[in-house]
Amino acid sequence: MFDQLNGAYDFLTAVLLPLFMCFRSAVQAVLNVVFGPRKHQISANSATCYQILANLKMHFAWPNGTDKFLLKFKKMEDISVIEQENVFLSQVNASEFHFIRTRPDVNILDMQKHPLFIFSLYDHAEEVIVVPYETLFRYLKGCPDTDGRNITLLHNIGRCGSTLVASMVFQTGQCQVLSEPLALAQAIVLTNQLYGPNFMDDKSNLAVLRATLRILCRDPDVRYFIKITGIFTGNSVQMIHQVLPETKDLFLYRDLVPTLQSFYRILGRFYFWTTSLDCSLENLPCKYKRIWEKVKVSGIHERILFILLCQMHPFYLESEKRQNMMSYSYESLLEDKAAFCTSLLEEIGIEKQYVPLALDALNKDSQDNTPISRKRGAASVKCTVSREALDWARRIGMEEFGIEIEGKNGRISNAPLSWDRNWRGER
Repeated sequence: MFDQLNGAYDFLTAVLLPLFMCFRSAVQAVLNVVFGPRKHQISANSATCYQILANLKMHFAWPNGTDKFLLKFKKMEDISVIEQENVFLSQVNASEFHFIRTRPDVNILDMQKHPLFIFSLYDHAEEVIVVPYETLFRYLKGCPDTDGRNITLLHNIGRCGSTLVASMVFQTGQCQVLSEPLALAQAIVLTNQLYGPNFMDDKSNLAVLRATLRILCRDPDVRYFIKITGIFTGNSVQMIHQVLPETKDLFLYRDLVPTLQSFYRILGRFYFWTTSLDCSLENLPCKYKRIWEKVKVSGIHERILFILLCQMHPFYLESEKRQNMMSYSYESLLEDKAAFCTSLLEEIGIEKQYVPLALDALNKDSQDNTPISRKRGAASVKCTVSREALDWARRIGMEEFGIEIEGKNGRISNAPLSWDRNWRGER
């Protein structure tokens, strides 16, 4: 039965969503009548329709995911509303910041109950508050500034144990953990899309990224740990360092073949295809789109492998400029959990006494109670990566990125600032 339901959701994703997007202008007009300018003074360019599209896509991609298709939009009346404990930054678009007010009886920052911030916001949302850029920028001028020294970011390629690592940090009680805040991913993608040939030629876009981070991590006396949405990591390690130069940056990766297979299992056949062709390639930084135009092939697996390499390459570039970073592989976590955890906490600045608490997270499903865990019923769906696709990735990895790929599982053997190599040498 689950396979049939999964197939139905895949069909809806592949067919209904594109149809819905074709009629976006008409849907926007209807939404503006119901929620829009005459009732709440929201501009016609507001992302109301985008919000509906995003939630519809999320629902069909993740069975039993968010059902919050129609959240009530309202124009912000007093900026102080965003300081309330149950109001969180949810989205960023080309002109506005969106905040979601959640139910006051739910603590969505509790990772034990709500592992993924991106889903929890919508599952428990009551309304969306729209704040124009200029209003938020004025507000931030009166707030304590930060250089990011209280923020650790986990950049990653996705499906590599990043949620588990975030859960380990949460278990220590020493950081406020944000697992995949959608607003940060959108600020990164927005910057990638609006920039020209280089990733930092427009200061206004960097200002939006900086504002997003300041709102997400608004208390300078709190230590924050942010897990970035993996497959949209992009240039984040470089861009964030430009706007908050004292952040701590870590990178988590995994052998490429099992990473691709894991994406396939949770996304399903049709959605895996649309992700590889549309969403992820479209959101790549401009320089990687140009590389793709030069090397592109028709194979879906090659496309996903290319996207994964693009998530890793900025870390390679940034490691040439600074040494205060560390990279880890998921395989090393599996081989020596205690050593991995000890090193990770030390990099973040958490004392060794909290290692046992962090290790306790390994006894639980880090993605339990999320749409992803419900999607695991499709785990029987097999995906075999051809030798030709992996050989192609090996060649492109070296020629275009300087990334060495070894073995049948596609192991990354030259990751910069790698804890794995130090650990294996000590052993």
